[in-house]
Amino acid sequence: MKQYTDMDEAAREVFTVAKLLHWQRVSIANTLAGKRQIVILPTGYGKSLCFLVPAVMLPGVTLIIYPLLALMKDQKRRMDASALHAVVLKGGQTKKERDDAFLRISQGKARVIIANPEILLVPAVLHRLGACNISHIAIDEAHCVSEWGESFRPAYTKLGDIIARLGVQRVTALTATASPPVLERIQTLLFETSACVSTHNSPHMRRIHSSPRAEIVRGNLDRPNIHYRVRYAAAKRPALLSEVLKAEKPCVVFCSTRKLSEEHARMLSAYFQAQAPEDQCPVRFYHAGMTKPEKKAIEDWFFASKNGVLCCTSAYGMGVDKSDIRTCIHAESPSKIEFFIQEAGRAGRDKKAAHSVLLWSSVDKRHFPALAGYAHTTRCRRQFLLDYLDGEQATCSGCDICEQEAKAQENANSNARTSTKHAQSLLAATKNVRTENATTQEADSAQILQWIQKNRLRYREEDAVSLLQDEMNKSEKNGTDHVWELQDIRTVLAALKDEKKIQTRLGKLSTVNARRTKKLLTRLPHRQRHQLHRLRRQIRQLAQGLERLQQIF
Repeated sequence: MKQYTDMDEAAREVFTVAKLLHWQRVSIANTLAGKRQIVILPTGYGKSLCFLVPAVMLPGVTLIIYPLLALMKDQKRRMDASALHAVVLKGGQTKKERDDAFLRISQGKARVIIANPEILLVPAVLHRLGACNISHIAIDEAHCVSEWGESFRPAYTKLGDIIARLGVQRVTALTATASPPVLERIQTLLFETSACVSTHNSPHMRRIHSSPRAEIVRGNLDRPNIHYRVRYAAAKRPALLSEVLKAEKPCVVFCSTRKLSEEHARMLSAYFQAQAPEDQCPVRFYHAGMTKPEKKAIEDWFFASKNGVLCCTSAYGMGVDKSDIRTCIHAESPSKIEFFIQEAGRAGRDKKAAHSVLLWSSVDKRHFPALAGYAHTTRCRRQFLLDYLDGEQATCSGCDICEQEAKAQENANSNARTSTKHAQSLLAATKNVRTENATTQEADSAQILQWIQKNRLRYREEDAVSLLQDEMNKSEKNGTDHVWELQDIRTVLAALKDEKKIQTRLGKLSTVNARRTKKLLTRLPHRQRHQLHRLRRQIRQLAQGLERLQQIF
């Protein structure tokens, strides 16, 4: 392949990119100048060009380190399509496969080496890499250095030592999501360690002296084409079905476990088949527990699909280049905000309008506290994410909170001429929109709680569950008949009990008026309050005994 001297010519002729973005040009210029850097660009903004363009301009070979085999495969496919020949180094290869890869490098038939961190720990591989004249090392998805290095991917903590032993001066770490603590950890593990002088005895290893800090290149982190929304739902299953039905496709549903990804896929697939067997929406699942042929089949299917729904864990998506995903739904909350931003960023990589939806329940606040701030924020959701990443101030181009504020303001302005008093009340409502969003209740919980208030102590719990199922299915929109199952109702009731909003008295459901009870108790002397508490405990034990007897007989 021709060795280019102009970055614009290389981008245009090799990668068919008409014009490089400003931050891509800055990163490429830094690499050509021999600098070390951390590049932070949003998902879909062409981070790969920051190391692929230098790969056809620099003498020698570029080593690119990826976290996932699926990502390595996807990037190899893209490089082959651009006639930029690459070889892959990974575990499980035969001696012949590995020898062939190094032969292609030595013959100049490959300009790029694709590897994962674990393979670089193999002494024989590292020794042979030392003779490959590596001119640039790029670590893609560099946040994994911090997030995985000290948990289940210890090889990431050794990358700084590997860079030092290879003696490579040009090093670029790239990520779309890096909070200040994560950035500091990347600096420590990659650049401060690799700045040490190499003392390896191999003639192929070179000594390097470098600054322990890397330059940070930070682009505009906002993804203005993504609309952010939170749907509050105590029962996730019917909420997920409702969201998928109205979502623009292709759609990705992120699940917290392998089991849930399969369960959600089966539920959605069964519904589509029952409603429209002749025109069903394809639904599949994907997770790390699948075999390689199974994963490949799903990856190929979804890459070509225009209306597919993929229920997956985080095993799918990191850097995989399907540009036309229109909707990302988080059925369960990720454990970190960085994970959420990465996964939501899978949508709209083609720069067209896309949607991110988070399903959130009151239970999630305890299990996933990291996303609680985002779910209950009183301000723009987009700005919340940008502030977390220490990003810029942005004008919101789409989130549910800002849309509600704009709608309330518009209603106030339209009524200003007809009624000054009414307009003032609407303006006051506008100011309260964000406060209301911070404490938004799940619509399904509110509806069930209202039903229990109207039918207080009229029905036993099991009878109420059946009646509530009919009630919720009647009120379901989007043409989704029989969405609610008995288990969904029980899930909401359990949440309401946990929040001490309802209780079971003598086997029947009742609401809890905590404020009134507390007010009455404060009027009683301490001795009578103690007696009342003891009486209530005895009544509760008696009610539980009656319930057990009814179950027996």
